[in-house]
Amino acid sequence: MPITVTNSSTKPVRSAGVNFAPGANTFEDGELSHAQLAQLEPVTELSLKHTQKQAPAAKPAKEPKQ
Repeated sequence: MPITVTNSSTKPVRSAGVNFAPGANTFEDGELSHAQLAQLEPVTELSLKHTQKQAPAAKPAKEPKQ
């Protein structure tokens, strides 16, 4: 499940060896370790959110030939 780290500051914030730009920063599964995520918890400018991947839009079923 991707993780979005939001930096509420107007300046970049560096924590856990990663630079977080202002606004939303999205990371795929495995990009941030459990240790890195734990280091982000006490940083007041950063908030974490686990997000669901968007499923592709369903295509309408084809009508059977008659």
